[in-house]
Amino acid sequence: MTIREFVPGDRAVYLAFSRDFYSGGAVLHPVDEGNFQATLDACVQNSPYTEGYLILEGGSPAGYALVSTTWSNEVGGIAVLLEEIYIAPGFRGRQLGSAFFQWFMDKYFYAKRLRLEVNHENEGAIRLYRRLGFQPLDYGQMVLDR
Repeated sequence: MTIREFVPGDRAVYLAFSRDFYSGGAVLHPVDEGNFQATLDACVQNSPYTEGYLILEGGSPAGYALVSTTWSNEVGGIAVLLEEIYIAPGFRGRQLGSAFFQWFMDKYFYAKRLRLEVNHENEGAIRLYRRLGFQPLDYGQMVLDR
């Protein structure tokens, strides 16, 4: 498995993967596809707010991940949010998720907190995240989208 930062030439594969991610059971609602374009643009333009990674297996695109970094007063340091992790159907069951998380934890070793969101119905993801040491938070989130 290889993990590398997005490049402009990844647009078509990233858009296809994002469409699949947002049409499946991992998310609670659809997202405007224009957001996918804006996210890729931000990643390849080295935005300080997001990083995007393509996951490759045997040289073939197998998935992607989006990461955001912020300061957290609650933990007194850097918090890294795994915004999205997606493994394409043909590559599932090959331990790519576990291998990605090892890479993720090594890359962001300096973070005081690693955080992710999970749909409560995505039992496979919950099992993986618990096995890796992630624990549920006892409070919900609220948003105001603008």
